[in-house]
Amino acid sequence: MPDESHPTREVLLDAGVRLAERKRLLDTSIDEIVREAGLAKGTFYVHFKDRTALLVAMHRRFYEKLNAEIAAAVAGLPAGPERLRRGALAYLDGCLNAQAVKALLLEARVLDEIAAEVATRTTQSAALASRDFRAMRQPNPEQCGRLFVTMVAETALAELDRHAADAKLRAALWTLGGIGAARKTARSTS
Repeated sequence: MPDESHPTREVLLDAGVRLAERKRLLDTSIDEIVREAGLAKGTFYVHFKDRTALLVAMHRRFYEKLNAEIAAAVAGLPAGPERLRRGALAYLDGCLNAQAVKALLLEARVLDEIAAEVATRTTQSAALASRDFRAMRQPNPEQCGRLFVTMVAETALAELDRHAADAKLRAALWTLGGIGAARKTARSTS
């Protein structure tokens, strides 16, 4: 089994991200990836069985980092609207800050291997969101969580197309999610 923390594996993943900033990953060859990484082609096959395996690893690495950012943003918050809003903001801002994420998100819809990863991640995220909807006493909290996660993902794609946050789209997301905008506290206004 390949060492997932091996430095040359990380070099290949980084090369994939750099290439994704410039072109579609589905149009990128293994030769281009190893050339970008400055490694021999054989090194690629030490870590990945094919290009799809690299794309899956890139996707996983991105979401592991993003999930850590989301967890930090909601740490210590009770289930409810503020936790849901902060988690969504961390996701949206994290996507905007990752230059190659658009390629990962869009191409996830094409490759079965990545689509399976997305389905698992969506189910996990929806389960977390459903706790917030349950705390908000929303009917059908599981379904609300699933739909909210999907709306957040679509918002991220729209913002990536704009290359900027979309305040109106985010406001609509909060409205549809029944969570409202951030509330100012007496402390935050002083």
